[in-house]
Amino acid sequence: MNNLNTFDFQDKKFLLLGEIHGVKENIGTLKLLVGSCLNKDDSRLVIAFEWPAELTGEINDYLKGKVKLNWRKWNFVKYRDGRISKEHLKFLNWIKKINLKIPENKKIKIQCFDVSAKKWNTRDEKMARILLRAGKGKKNKVIAIMGNFHAQKEPFFMNTKKHVPLGTHLPKRATSNIKLEYLSGYFFNEKLKRFPPIKNIKKIPISSFQKIKESGYDYVFYIKKANPISLLL
Repeated sequence: MNNLNTFDFQDKKFLLLGEIHGVKENIGTLKLLVGSCLNKDDSRLVIAFEWPAELTGEINDYLKGKVKLNWRKWNFVKYRDGRISKEHLKFLNWIKKINLKIPENKKIKIQCFDVSAKKWNTRDEKMARILLRAGKGKKNKVIAIMGNFHAQKEPFFMNTKKHVPLGTHLPKRATSNIKLEYLSGYFFNEKLKRFPPIKNIKKIPISSFQKIKESGYDYVFYIKKANPISLLL
């Protein structure tokens, strides 16, 4: 990732990372962003996952060393949709170790923001409200990773229905978003699936943020080869 120095997230309250669930490199990209913000910014980071909101307390207690993660009892682990993996648990342990080294007012928090709703648009609006609350406070900065449809900042149509993503409900001037683009490889979402290889891959800049004109996104981050996550169950 060769242009983190010029990436403008330092001036933003929210960063949305749009992924396809089930790729190991999603977490690797998230770690790079967290590391960059810790090194250059005096904000307090909140890392947000598209996990059931009710898990937030348990995970933050784990980061404080108060409890062990009882992830085997989390119902959404059974869905095998790629949102949680061994890599995610290692990431939480990585955050826990970082928190041991930094002052109390800088310790990283986790916010889970998935909710249930009958309609797609209603769910995204509710999820956005959770992120807005997480971002309250002058120094709070939110890095949220989610399915790439949710991360868009413009409405879109699918099967003639208008979808209003989570990203549209956040203040535009305070938000940047990145689409993760996979050029080859595999991912795990209910089963092992393959990304169709991209032609002329040598001409595509790998491992750097590139500004794009695609509706709903500010940046794209190309991943040359995606590897599937390691399942917990």
